[in-house]
Amino acid sequence: MVRLLCTVQGVGAKAALAILSALGPDGTGRAITLGDANAIRQAQGVGPKLAQRIVMELKDKAANVLAMSTPIAAAPAMPRPAPQGHPLATRR
Repeated sequence: MVRLLCTVQGVGAKAALAILSALGPDGTGRAITLGDANAIRQAQGVGPKLAQRIVMELKDKAANVLAMSTPIAAAPAMPRPAPQGHPLATRR
């Protein structure tokens, strides 16, 4: 998400990290997707013009990034085999 934010003119690493610190990655993506420049403005050092530019330039890209970063439901963990000498250990 930092790299995506840095593609906008006027957004450097410091501003990108400030946005992510204020909103978190999910909140940032949501704000961009919804066009909520006021949420982006909450970050220190981000004014109204920059917030609007971020929303306008990243609106289409943010939806794709959010879709890729959505965690897939974790598969159930496989049980570990019982240690040797344990009553449930299988003999080979």
